[in-house]
Amino acid sequence: MMFTAYGAPCTVKDPGLFFDEEREDEAVKACTNCSRRDACLDWSIGERLYYHGVFGGKTPKQRRTIARARGKNVPSLMRLNLTGLPDTANEVVRKLLANGLTVEEIAARTGRPIKAIEGVRDRDRRKAVAA
Repeated sequence: MMFTAYGAPCTVKDPGLFFDEEREDEAVKACTNCSRRDACLDWSIGERLYYHGVFGGKTPKQRRTIARARGKNVPSLMRLNLTGLPDTANEVVRKLLANGLTVEEIAARTGRPIKAIEGVRDRDRRKAVAA
C-alpha cells in the first residue's frame, strides 16, 4: 500500500518531484513543514524503500543511514537482481503501476530504464495469469 496523507505536499504537488534526483532539494524542502513527515519516513523504512525517491523529507542515502542506525539490514547497491534494480526499487515500480502511472511516466519520474520497468510489469502479469 502506498503511503498517502491527505493534504500533504506529496498529495498536492507533482508526484514526480519526489522521484526526480535533479529536484531532490526541492522535494526535501516540500516536506519540511509536513505534519506527516515522521510517519512517511517510518513507512518508507518499513517498506524498505532505500534507493529511490524522497520520503519523510529524507533522500535515499539519508534513509539508508537511518535504517542502519535502527538496526535494519539494508542491502548494498551491489546486490542487484537481473533487472538491474534492487528489489525495493521493484516494489516502488509496482506501487506506481498500481497507482495508474504508465511505464514511460515511471521511467521519467524515477530515472529507471523502461526495459526494467516493463520487466517488472510483465513478470507480475505472467504471475497473475498463472495464479
